[in-house]
Amino acid sequence: MKKRDRVIVAVILAAALIVGLTLVRRALDLSAQAQADLLASAQFNGVGAASAEEAADQFGGENSDAGEDQTAQPGGDAAGDGGQSEDEAEDGAGAAEGTDPSAGSAQTGQTAADMTAPAPSAGAGEMTLAALTQWMQDESSGALSADSMLQAEEALAAGAGTADDALRRTFAQTQAEQNDTARRSQLAEEAASLGLAYLRGRDLAALGEESVAFYEALAAAITAQAGTEAAAQIQADLQTVEETLAAEKLSLEAAQADLQAARDDLNAALGNPYGTDIAVTGVLEKEALPSLTGDAAAAQALAARNEIKGAAYEAERARQTLTQLRYAYAPDSPEVLAQQAALQEAQAACAKAESQVEADVRDRLTRLGIQDQELAALSASLEKTGTAAPEAAYVLTGGEGTAWSSNLSQLMGQWAEIKSTRASLITGIAQFNLDVLCFQHAIGAGCTAVTI
Repeated sequence: MKKRDRVIVAVILAAALIVGLTLVRRALDLSAQAQADLLASAQFNGVGAASAEEAADQFGGENSDAGEDQTAQPGGDAAGDGGQSEDEAEDGAGAAEGTDPSAGSAQTGQTAADMTAPAPSAGAGEMTLAALTQWMQDESSGALSADSMLQAEEALAAGAGTADDALRRTFAQTQAEQNDTARRSQLAEEAASLGLAYLRGRDLAALGEESVAFYEALAAAITAQAGTEAAAQIQADLQTVEETLAAEKLSLEAAQADLQAARDDLNAALGNPYGTDIAVTGVLEKEALPSLTGDAAAAQALAARNEIKGAAYEAERARQTLTQLRYAYAPDSPEVLAQQAALQEAQAACAKAESQVEADVRDRLTRLGIQDQELAALSASLEKTGTAAPEAAYVLTGGEGTAWSSNLSQLMGQWAEIKSTRASLITGIAQFNLDVLCFQHAIGAGCTAVTI
């Protein structure tokens, strides 16, 4: 073969090789894109991280085999089969989406159906505070959102997604459950706030009804004395009672409006239409004061709170970034110095988070102790006065040259003291119970989810 012919053949072979490699590269890019689409679709539709990885591994294995088969062919064959390679890549993408090209459409339809599903609704009826809390944590829209976030963070922990890095993956492996706990705790606090507001409103409204009934009975007892010699005293007392009764009726209407507002808030949170007949049942009883000391509570919070874990994570990211920059830039370069300042700020934020968490927990415990003492004093007062309204035994004294008087002020004063103490106790117990729950969360993961 002449030298010129050898050169021509070499040129042709080189061109064929370039074309073949280009086609192989295109097929591998298509396969990689299909794999990424599969992982994203799996995460979006709630597929567990393990399932997403399994599908990715299977698809990746097929891509690897296809790549080996294509690169093993001579350059001329690669050029001649270029169109077929593209078809095979498309078939591989179809397989990754569910073996059938129509599977992608079916999956999209399923996703759309999920998105158009009605929001969760608890419906009408009665439920205890515990049942309300359970529903909020497991079945509410917030619970479904928490489920989706947990799946997404578990996928990050498994290394799925295009933004994977070692530190983020390691952090997600421990923080995903912590974040889920924080989200569920927040839902529990919301449920407790709603439920306790309803119970407080219910009991205050019942107290208002009791007060109206007392003054109505008192007015009737005074009216029964009409026609006696003490007409002037009776008329004055009756006017006093009627004025007080009018005020008590207005107070009752306000309490009933507060109860209705609490019911409306419940329906809104439970996904019910306005006006749904719903009620929280049970006795509003005081929870026990936590027995932890301030030191023990602070130690638990410092070990578990998400704010501290998040601050430590940011500090570690800043440190790793600084280490990488030091390999690429001079020690006195602007890039290194700026990142060094960022690291110092992150470390300061970490120390600040620890200080804030400890102060928060200790303050909560101190205030719970004060509330507990105040509630004890209210209970002791009711033990002396009794909890029920006094009997409306209206008595007149005087006559025969002596001015008439009655025991009205004594009866009204006695009931006013009892009513005020009971109202304070109802409100105080509801707030104390909510604060106890918040404290329990504060010495654990807290209610703040950290961005991974």
